[in-house]
Amino acid sequence: MSNESEGGSSVRSRIITKEDEEAEFIADSDIEDATSVVSLGTKQHIDTEEFEHNIDPEVSFLKYESQPQQKKGYIDEEIVRNVMKGADERLMDQKMNTTFTRRMKLCAGILGLTVFSLGIATLVVDPKDRNIDKIIKNKGTAYDFHDEDNFIDPELEEGYNFWDKEVFLEPGVIFPPAIMFNLKDTKEGRYMKEEETPFFFQVPFSGSVAQSLMTACLNLVLASNHPLPQETETLAISHFNQHPYVNVNLSTAAGIEDAAKRGLKNSGLADVMVSSHVNYVSNLLFDSTIHKGRLFTVVRHPIDRAIATYYDVITKNQDLSGMTLSEYVHSNHVNDSDWMTRFLTNKRQERIGPNHLQLAKEILRKKCIVGVHDKIEESMQLFEDYFGWTAMNEKSNEICHNEIITKEHERGEDIFSKVGHLIDKESDEYKILLDYNRYDVELYWYAVEVFKEQKEWVKKLPK
Repeated sequence: MSNESEGGSSVRSRIITKEDEEAEFIADSDIEDATSVVSLGTKQHIDTEEFEHNIDPEVSFLKYESQPQQKKGYIDEEIVRNVMKGADERLMDQKMNTTFTRRMKLCAGILGLTVFSLGIATLVVDPKDRNIDKIIKNKGTAYDFHDEDNFIDPELEEGYNFWDKEVFLEPGVIFPPAIMFNLKDTKEGRYMKEEETPFFFQVPFSGSVAQSLMTACLNLVLASNHPLPQETETLAISHFNQHPYVNVNLSTAAGIEDAAKRGLKNSGLADVMVSSHVNYVSNLLFDSTIHKGRLFTVVRHPIDRAIATYYDVITKNQDLSGMTLSEYVHSNHVNDSDWMTRFLTNKRQERIGPNHLQLAKEILRKKCIVGVHDKIEESMQLFEDYFGWTAMNEKSNEICHNEIITKEHERGEDIFSKVGHLIDKESDEYKILLDYNRYDVELYWYAVEVFKEQKEWVKKLPK
């Protein structure tokens, strides 16, 4: 058990009582739920003829006679599928409802001044919310907390280099061996496709848009969470919605073990491996001599990510559809804390302290190319430059890129519409979510600084 008083960080972990322990820790039985939060709410029991459109709409090359059940634990890229019709339909319904509501208010105004006045009152927009559309188009989200000064020393000298400065680790803190030896350092030579595989560390509700851009626009083959429903021992590239995936599931421990047993590491099928289980994948699917991995990720402000999780929970569970964000943060539906720190350091079931935060920082600094959710276009450019990825057709890539980014913006609009207001740093919602994610917020802002420096560094690399 970690000693929380150790380490040099000024940030303290949330105090956990014995009664809290089970709720605070991310148990193995909860991993699938923790990683499934970016998948669409597809049905678990479906009719055979509906399988292609409900459980995994991308499967267009095969019909199934059995009645499959969707496995839990998927980290699905929720935007890549053209079956994002579901999101489109939600938006269309919302717009139609808005038009209908306005007409009803006009009729109410004719019936009486009082009702009319109430109708006008409901249309008044808080001045702080007037630029929401612009913010979402710029960042993909309405929420921007500007709390970096609480976690990054604002008095650091100009030009301070986070990426090059090794993070101090207390004696006894062990850098995970699989990550240390089986993943390349970020500055360790140029990426060599024949000897290495990019490994995308999937943070729920942070990196799905990047996955979409990789597979739909760059036509990269991903090994993520698309196993074939029927049992098969043969590794193969399957096409889901016309996009290529290796038929494995790296979103669960069992799926990773199965992929290792079937020889994914040396198959050469995957352009990118995708999983949240950074330690387990590093251990089983890479090695220290012949085939190493190159780690990269997209991070998102943990409170913004928690709000996206709230939206996912209430839209997938009809019984919770009327739950407000305030009710949510006070409920037992908030079931993870400091997710990034825990998964990077492989401490899902233990109390974590400042030493784990410092270790997570050092893992990102030394081993990871970092993208940022609200800078997704700049992040993708960083990834493309670092790995040498190019689109086969620039015009088609631009169209594809714009469509996926637009879908992400529409989702941001949906989330804000459901929450109904901005979140102030003095609000209970912010304070409670910060209490759950204090280490992750500090890790996020550290990652943002690393991203800024990597973005400038990669521009200077020889083409």
